Amino acid sequence: LSRARTNLTSVNDPIDSRQLQIFLCLAGKGNLKSAAAELFLTSSAISHSISNLEASLGVSLFYRSGKGLVLTPKGEFLYRKAIPLVAQMN
Repeated sequence: LSRARTNLTSVNDPIDSRQLQIFLCLAGKGNLKSAAAELFLTSSAISHSISNLEASLGVSLFYRSGKGLVLTPKGEFLYRKAIPLVAQMN
């Protein structure tokens, strides 16, 4: 088993661009249902994508509560870095 990454700057594996788009949408909307509707995906697909992204990075990107999702400090870091990356891809 590989060690969990504790720092996003140490990521060596490529991140799927679709995962970044889903992450940005979910971060902006704050809940699965709204993000799923905007992206024409199911809430389950959004959840799986974010879980896979968190697993590949070895960090939690969101605090989960009954009121929705809020970015963790690592999530905020990724959000700031992902915006210009996704913009360049579009």
